[in-house]
Amino acid sequence: MDTLKGFVLEPTSISFKSQLIHFFDIAFEFSHALPDTGVLKYAAGRIANIRDWKAHYEVAEDLLVQAARVEAGALPVVLNTLLRHPVVDEARKERRRILLLKMIGEHSLQRHSSEVAWSVWGCIAQGFSLSAESLRLLVKMEDSVCALVALHARSLGLAESPAELDSLAAALTGDELYDSRWMLSYEAAVRGWLIPPSGKDFVGSDVNFSKLKAAGVNFYDVTQTALPPLPPPKVKAAPLEEYDLLDVEVGDEGDLEY
Repeated sequence: MDTLKGFVLEPTSISFKSQLIHFFDIAFEFSHALPDTGVLKYAAGRIANIRDWKAHYEVAEDLLVQAARVEAGALPVVLNTLLRHPVVDEARKERRRILLLKMIGEHSLQRHSSEVAWSVWGCIAQGFSLSAESLRLLVKMEDSVCALVALHARSLGLAESPAELDSLAAALTGDELYDSRWMLSYEAAVRGWLIPPSGKDFVGSDVNFSKLKAAGVNFYDVTQTALPPLPPPKVKAAPLEEYDLLDVEVGDEGDLEY
């Protein structure tokens, strides 16, 4: 890791492209040798705050996409860069979408909630639709958070086969409010994303959850689909001007500050 920490990356240099490729070559080698150390997440983080990519951004994105495919834990950091660089090229948009759908497909089978939730969130943030197969896999996970981000996507028209999520309505019962899927049960009901099988307001009739509903309490924030802007670049303070008191002429004392 020290090798990567000490690696010099100069975005303004004419050799930046070569630097970038060499940097990730080293990162991929370390990741292969030490797969559980988060090397690629670190590498993605090193370049996350670069502002001036000039003509090299596409190369960087290709490397970041590879990093996310190899190390799922790097995905949030990779999305940090991708979302700050919107693309209009349809081919590149589709490549981003395919990356996220593959992440959903691979990690939903292993019930890796974090990776799946980030992937669905990435689709929402970029306006990518979820495939019918992705929706089916999300339902099978029986995970409240992943189900909620999928329902959020559907509410925005980002589900190719919206009916795939209808079976989640089975969680909308009074009993489920006190079971492992309580968040799905509560949020999907109060947001109107699903219709309870009973057709009744089971949340409003519950002695505890009715108070949360009346107070407008939510556990899922639908507004968090964009990243804040990058912080302003750090401005280096100008070096203090040095004075040699021996060079100050008599009568100039008034120019000195004490």
